[in-house]
Amino acid sequence: HIPGLLAQTLGHEDLFTRLMAGQTLVTGNSRLARVLKNQYDRWRASRGDRQWQSPVIIAWNTWMERLWETASLRACPGTGYAVPGPRQLISLWESTLKNATLTHSLLRPEALASQLRETRELVVEWQLNPADPSWFSGENENHAAFYQWNRVFEKRCKKDHWISPEDRLAPLCNALRAGLLPASATVNLLGFDEFTPARMGILAALAEN
Repeated sequence: HIPGLLAQTLGHEDLFTRLMAGQTLVTGNSRLARVLKNQYDRWRASRGDRQWQSPVIIAWNTWMERLWETASLRACPGTGYAVPGPRQLISLWESTLKNATLTHSLLRPEALASQLRETRELVVEWQLNPADPSWFSGENENHAAFYQWNRVFEKRCKKDHWISPEDRLAPLCNALRAGLLPASATVNLLGFDEFTPARMGILAALAEN
């Protein structure tokens, strides 16, 4: 439970009234954001409105990008790194695989890059510890390989001043708790089955802010 985070059931009328008042809506994915924008426009038109300001309806990832941009412009600690785009991130993983010790046993390193990107995102979002001894029991070859590749990937990012998108959450939390980012107005969240520990950290920091 996060103080300040309230779960509610809202109809479209109540939700769109909030958006009309200037509140922000963060959705679980970009498709839901597009659908709600279209529905909001139809709702405004049905009211007889001829023109209106676009509602602030954004997907979680886009919201994080905006927060990161603000934090970077304010030179918040930990934000002095470049964030690779989707293609650049895959390229970084491919480069990691091609230069790693275990590459000789892979027939198509490039096919594994996207899977490793997704696995690392889950590990960070759920705040798992890849170095925990329990992962290495029973000769878990898959984990041993991921552990090694991930270490090489992180060293490469640190050396070249990259930061993987999922790693932005920690410095953003610190910046919010330290009051280095402007306080946010009311934020509504919709379309999330559950929040990972990393995302809960962001929400808790926002509530404190």
